[in-house]
Amino acid sequence: METGDLEEAVAAVDEALDLAKREVADEGWALCLKAMLEAKREDPDAARRALQEAEQEGALTVLDVATINEFGLGVPERSFIRAWFDSSKVKNRNTMSALARLAVQGKITRDQALDQFGQRLVGDIQTRIAKGIDPPNAPATIKRKGSSKPLIDTGQLRASVTYRVQG
Repeated sequence: METGDLEEAVAAVDEALDLAKREVADEGWALCLKAMLEAKREDPDAARRALQEAEQEGALTVLDVATINEFGLGVPERSFIRAWFDSSKVKNRNTMSALARLAVQGKITRDQALDQFGQRLVGDIQTRIAKGIDPPNAPATIKRKGSSKPLIDTGQLRASVTYRVQG
């Protein structure tokens, strides 16, 4: 992750914190992410050390694993969400336009349109994970997991990708 990317990530977390303050009282995870991003900027090995400690203690949640890989915190960056959005902008725009048109015509409801888009989003991201995301796993990781495919060990991360229609 380049320095400019880290700056953008820290700014995005700040923005998420502002939104979180309006919606939920517990923003501990976002503060932790921000601290990890800032630590990586100052000491690239700090995130790797924190990750190794958490792994040894069995303290990593699926959200932790997703965040660590999405932003490359202590491991090579393997974006499965942001990269999907970036590579799917035109497809997403066309899909949302078509769904909005159906909703305006009364053929589906707004929630049905959003639900269909959410289902496609989940399927696309799960497919992206299943196909494999560069860079490949390190030899030590392949030996430990028995697989060269990044982001797939037990399948829990891929199965945890979901969406929710709100409002």
